Amino acid sequence: MFVARDIMRTEVITVTPETLVEEVIEILGRHRISGLPVVDHQNRPQGVITEHDVLPAIRANQLDQPVADHMSASLVVIDESTSLEDVTELFITKQIRRVPVTRDDQIVGMISRRDLIQMGNIRHQILDHLPVMTEERV
Repeated sequence: MFVARDIMRTEVITVTPETLVEEVIEILGRHRISGLPVVDHQNRPQGVITEHDVLPAIRANQLDQPVADHMSASLVVIDESTSLEDVTELFITKQIRRVPVTRDDQIVGMISRRDLIQMGNIRHQILDHLPVMTEERV
């Protein structure tokens, strides 16, 4: 059974509550991502800041404000041993795009919906190339 640590990306880009919104916008654009975990100085999750969160700041010309003023403090996280079946269910039920992966309350990875879709595609391709077992061959 596959678990979160098997497919998580370990190079996680994070920001702190003190990071300015203008820096978040630059990071999102440069890395072509739609959201970032917000962590404290011990790398513990504090929330998330997304494109949706920064749009009102752009409209109100509040780019010099800290992330803490615009982030969502409710953040769904999973442990690195969470099964991919449970991760998939979480994406479906919570309608989220990404989830930080933690070990000992610190972020150690990230899984996105795209990662799960790619994993499903790889599994599908592997299964397509396995010989079909019939009762005669068993």
